[in-house]
Amino acid sequence: MRASRAINYIIRVYFFPEEGIQGSKIEVMDHLRAMQVPLDKVRIQTSPPELGKEVQDLLEEKWELDPREYRLTLSVVRLGDTYHCSMLPGKCMYRQPHNEPASTKGGPSRAVRKLQEAMELCNIKLTPGFIAIDLGAAPGSWTSYLVQCGAKQVFAIDPAQLNSGVADMPQVVHIPKPAQNSLTELAIMGCSADLLVCDMNEPPKTVARRAMALLPFLSKGGKLIVTMKFPGTGREHPGALEGVKAVLGNQVKDVEWHWLMANTLCERCLVAAKA
Repeated sequence: MRASRAINYIIRVYFFPEEGIQGSKIEVMDHLRAMQVPLDKVRIQTSPPELGKEVQDLLEEKWELDPREYRLTLSVVRLGDTYHCSMLPGKCMYRQPHNEPASTKGGPSRAVRKLQEAMELCNIKLTPGFIAIDLGAAPGSWTSYLVQCGAKQVFAIDPAQLNSGVADMPQVVHIPKPAQNSLTELAIMGCSADLLVCDMNEPPKTVARRAMALLPFLSKGGKLIVTMKFPGTGREHPGALEGVKAVLGNQVKDVEWHWLMANTLCERCLVAAKA
């Protein structure tokens, strides 16, 4: 599964065959300086990127360097204290595909990748005709994706406007209110959902409270897929996770935490089921 999604996130791939050079920075630079000048144009790719300037300054007087029209690729990468270097045919240069149109202003965002990946990773199978609640739905990428998955009805809860293409879908019921103010409408419409999803940009405990307020409208065993956006820049958030667990209590079961490829450094995906 992850290979199917990885193509969206991989920017560079560096190949280092057994005959590649490795050593200290001085050793690798000395090797490059002593190399026979290639007859073809060369593209340089380095990690970290600032290393590229040093390599370029070293070679540009004698080598024909070209980032667009090239037949060879020179890769120089620092891994810890060791530098790796290889020269390969240009066809080995990985180019990130751009076959997916970019988000347009006011349109659904690429945040839908989080929902797609979570459903695949956790093997969540939805029977056509299911009912879902999308908390914090605007601009509507998650709502639109749920309709594509066969939703009979999606209750999109958000004070903000949905993209017009999403709002006009017959399966979509937009409740333009905050979660805590949408309970009456959901009750009047007899909402009994199979799935509750959320990608709100709010503190994790706030998101958990909003989701728990809607739990009465989720059928027993119904799935929750919720993005938690933690403050700060660290990779670990044990205190915040415990705070979310305290809010969830025993109202949910089968709780899983995932750091998806589609998540940012500070995001985690909560997947659970109503107890």
